[in-house]
Amino acid sequence: RMMRARQWVLGVSGAALIMGGAAACGTQPASGKPTANTSGQTTLARVNGKTLTLSDWKLAVNATDLLQGVTMATTHSAKKQQVTQLASELAVEQYALKHKWVTNAKARQEAKQFVSQNVVTAFGGTQKAKTALKKKNLTMASLTQFMTQQMVLQAAFAHAVKNVKAPTAQAVKKYYDTHQSQFKTPAQDEMRMILVKKKSLAESLMKQLKNGASWKTLAQKYSQDPSSKGKGGEYGWVSTGPQSNFVPNFYKEMDKLK
Repeated sequence: RMMRARQWVLGVSGAALIMGGAAACGTQPASGKPTANTSGQTTLARVNGKTLTLSDWKLAVNATDLLQGVTMATTHSAKKQQVTQLASELAVEQYALKHKWVTNAKARQEAKQFVSQNVVTAFGGTQKAKTALKKKNLTMASLTQFMTQQMVLQAAFAHAVKNVKAPTAQAVKKYYDTHQSQFKTPAQDEMRMILVKKKSLAESLMKQLKNGASWKTLAQKYSQDPSSKGKGGEYGWVSTGPQSNFVPNFYKEMDKLK
């Protein structure tokens, strides 16, 4: 879901994630395997000497989930695409700040205002908002940090289009009518899995589940799948079909399940 900027438009008005423009800055993320920096945080990419870490990626995913009201895929291939886009956006942020299209202080001020006026209001108050954020492993501070980055991107976007003539209502409708697939949220299913090597063990686990055993306990004990084992077999909401980023034989069976 991070592949295109259009798909990253936030579910509340006032900000949008911007993809593209990194090439204009002459910057590309470093290639190679993830490494651990001196703080012990995994580094996923470097852009002009600034690191993009595992926690940065998790923050972007969790905040986007919260603001869009959907759950993004976090499979290996999806993560790779997301990190690539985040690296591009980091380059845009650096370029915008360097050319003083916006300052960090102004972006943070706008981010605080956005969180207060949009997020807190949408959830019905500060305490309810904090509860909703906690479910996504977020805090008011981390969401404000994320939104500060978005305000820098918004400033870059505004600068890029300042001389672009606004389209007419008719042009907007025509674009929508001919590109409706870009505005549709892909179908999703909530999925969990216990992966084992032997059919006999799978059948034994199914029998235990039918008799009331804990899915989470069995998954943590028996599942061979590294992506969900630590989560008790839970994947959360994943897109159906090829957009799930699973192999065809897997998602075709997954989509048949109720």
